[in-house]
Amino acid sequence: LFGLGDFSRSFLILAVAKAAPVVDDGKALLFGLPVLLYALHNGVSALATFPSGHLADRFGRRRVLAGGYLLGLGVNLTLALGSSTLGAVCFAFMLSGVAIAVEETVEKACVAEMLPREIRSYGLGVLATANAVGDMVSSVGVGILWDRMGARAAFGSAAACSATGLMLLVATARRGD
Repeated sequence: LFGLGDFSRSFLILAVAKAAPVVDDGKALLFGLPVLLYALHNGVSALATFPSGHLADRFGRRRVLAGGYLLGLGVNLTLALGSSTLGAVCFAFMLSGVAIAVEETVEKACVAEMLPREIRSYGLGVLATANAVGDMVSSVGVGILWDRMGARAAFGSAAACSATGLMLLVATARRGD
């Protein structure tokens, strides 16, 4: 469920391009900003993977994964409410880098912890497939909604899916599943 709110980061690049100021000739004033932010996003993500793994080992994988999902929800809400402002989009870009680091690192560790050794590889394959399908469905949905109803509806729907996935994770973590 959370993956249905986890759209392609290309939408962040598009949001920056739409929010960037324009000059008289109609071209974006900060043409290189989307590329710079994407590179910074990847750098932030790379730097955040080690601390997220450490935190998961220290405080529990599901707790840290819930924190990562909460960050992902924050990205979607920031874009739903502020996609027209460059500052909000830049903030969402950096927050996304941390969220992706936590999600990609800790999700795998949670699955590996939950499954018996003899089906662990299969379970990780199922996780990767579910994430890929969820990302594709989310990206198509966000794209259609953004085109037809605007950024608020597109990112708001992604936020609703993220929130539902987060609540399900918290509920299963409390049960000890």
